[in-house]
Amino acid sequence: MSDKEVVVIVDFDNYFPGQLQNYTIQDLESFFTKIINVIFNEHNDTNNICIRLYGGWYQEYVYTQKASLLATYLQQINIFPIIINSGKIDGSIVIAEQQFGLDFVWYNTFQKKAGLQKVLIDHSKESLTCSSNSGLCPVRILQKFIKNKERLCNNIGCTTKHQEILYRKEQKMVDTMMTCDVITYSSEPTVKAIYIASDDVDLFPCIAISKVRNVDKEITLLMKNGLQEPLYSNILSNCNAKVKTLI
Repeated sequence: MSDKEVVVIVDFDNYFPGQLQNYTIQDLESFFTKIINVIFNEHNDTNNICIRLYGGWYQEYVYTQKASLLATYLQQINIFPIIINSGKIDGSIVIAEQQFGLDFVWYNTFQKKAGLQKVLIDHSKESLTCSSNSGLCPVRILQKFIKNKERLCNNIGCTTKHQEILYRKEQKMVDTMMTCDVITYSSEPTVKAIYIASDDVDLFPCIAISKVRNVDKEITLLMKNGLQEPLYSNILSNCNAKVKTLI
């Protein structure tokens, strides 16, 4: 590692939700370039930038479709090395399958689970039409159907169960991996700054503890939703972490 390295922790699905086919290689390259420009403006003596992309990359022991396509995109993005007047800046953009300091891959980070979770209805916002005809209200019907995963369809003769027809997809361990890496990298003397590209408030505790335990380490949250920047800045001001909107 360089003694002037900057590490970027990217909550990938936060910035690129849904199918990756909806985005181009140019979209990804523009995103990475924006991050690099922010780093250059604040740390022009940086000579190494490590950009790590976190997500549910494995379903069991196999790459998900999104991870496979992302790997293909990254092979075609050649941002590093960057040549500037003061010299060369090395760097890398990697799919974060391992945590810093560990030599094994976390599998099963993307899981398909049978059935939907229970939902609650805000009856104060329910229209009079539906409240008086609950048997026809799709919201009430949905709530009733998913209340029990063993519940059968109401149509006569249909034996379809809730858990057989409906499913959800979940990422597992991703926030925890980001949390651990923020804390670990913040303690590395060779890392001068950490940038976290995410709008996820679940990462706030690790930002706070990392900053408090390493007061000289610069930690910056790069947000996608600029409307929340004042609120997030206020929350993280107690630990002197910076918050910026990535424009």
